[in-house]
Amino acid sequence: MLGAPERLVRDAAEVPKAFENAGSVAERVRELQERVDAHFNRLAGLAGKAVPRRGRSTPAPESHIEEDDLLRTAHHALAARLAEQQHVFADRLTELQHVIEEERARLAEREEILAKIREEIAWLRGVISERETELQRIRTSRSYRLASKLGVLLRPFGRGPRRG
Repeated sequence: MLGAPERLVRDAAEVPKAFENAGSVAERVRELQERVDAHFNRLAGLAGKAVPRRGRSTPAPESHIEEDDLLRTAHHALAARLAEQQHVFADRLTELQHVIEEERARLAEREEILAKIREEIAWLRGVISERETELQRIRTSRSYRLASKLGVLLRPFGRGPRRG
């Protein structure tokens, strides 16, 4: 909202917290109504000051009843416009809350997939460790050492293991 720097976010991760700190819809609408009312009051004051400066006289209402009717009509028009804006803001708020819920659900799915992948990585590391242990045990076994020596002895006869 304009005029509320504490509600300005600079990072998408701050949006949920900003909504939590923003207050209720009714409170925000009331704040907007007060700001709009103050704005129109300032405009009316400026307009009232500007007419006499230009040398024109303001047409005086014939009676206070006519003035009250004009003010009532203006008030109803302003109230109707504000009510329409309230509905637009409420619809947008609902839409954004729905989007946030969908994104949170998507995030939860991704986190679940990530957890499964991390479990699989841990399992694969365990398998690799077991295979490396087994390979080391084979290399240090007596039969492997004897087979290696026998292969070296048979290589000149074309019967030993061939390397590279």
